Amino acid sequence: MKELLEYLQKDEELLELKKEWEQKFSECFPGYNYDEFNGIKDYKKQIKKALDANNPRLAFRKVTKLDALFEKGFFDKRRK
Repeated sequence: MKELLEYLQKDEELLELKKEWEQKFSECFPGYNYDEFNGIKDYKKQIKKALDANNPRLAFRKVTKLDALFEKGFFDKRRK
C-alpha cells in the first residue's frame, strides 16, 4: 500500500494531470480508489476524459469487473 501511495504522489503524468485539473476545475482532484477505477491506467484515462470534455463529473465513475471484461472484449455483445 505504501508503494502505491508513493507512486500516486510522484508519478509525473499524474502530477501534470492534477495541475491541469486545478487550472480548469474548482472541484477537488479525484483520489484513486480500487473500487472506483479498474487500475491506474483506467484512473488516468478517466481523468483525461474529464479534462478533454471539460466535465469533472466524468472522472467519477463506478467500474465493475463485468464492465472491465466488456471493455476488453471478453464477451461477445451479440446474443447467439
